[in-house]
Amino acid sequence: MAAAGAVAAWSLYAGRPYGFWDWLSFVLAALALLFPPWALAPALLYNRLQEAVAWKRADEVLRLCSAIVRLRHVFPMGPLLLEARLYRATVSAARGDLAGALASVADLEQLLQLRTIYLGRLASIYTAAQAWPQLAEVQAEAMELSQHNSSAVIDLATTLAWRLQRIEEAETLMQRIAGCELALPAQAYADFVNGLIARSRGARTAVLNRCCAAVWSSWRISATTR
Repeated sequence: MAAAGAVAAWSLYAGRPYGFWDWLSFVLAALALLFPPWALAPALLYNRLQEAVAWKRADEVLRLCSAIVRLRHVFPMGPLLLEARLYRATVSAARGDLAGALASVADLEQLLQLRTIYLGRLASIYTAAQAWPQLAEVQAEAMELSQHNSSAVIDLATTLAWRLQRIEEAETLMQRIAGCELALPAQAYADFVNGLIARSRGARTAVLNRCCAAVWSSWRISATTR
């Protein structure tokens, strides 16, 4: 492309009449100029979508999802089309249409090769709808598939203790990973869950200790990401 640009510049400098190779160099140079914005457009849309999701701007999420679908024949959207479908479903679930949200992504169970990825997406939809029993079921299946990975155990224990007040089940799960070395984000949630368990037992000192540990882990996470 750089060579085409050089040839095009020389052709313009030399002036008319332009031959076939001159016009070809003009076309290639134009394509070289247009390629970066064409390739970057999906990334820019994705960043805007992630920001809208993070700030829970539902209307903006829907607008961006619609834009991604409309522009799919112009720009290389690829995986963004799947993201758009999932975020639309999440907004629908958050607005009370859980059945419609699930129906809109029903075919993803076959499209997504890894079952755990599908379950993670499903969990996001149930979380948006605050459908805690269904969320716990999905997380339980994900935990079994991951062979009781510590993060999956903590996810389920958090839902059980925080959302469903099924403290004994949550405590049993947390005992499975007691003594395991956890990453900082997982440790913060583990301390949070153990604090909920301690609160249910009336152990105020333990609650305070766990809360302080969770805050400390959260601070360490923010410090390492600066």
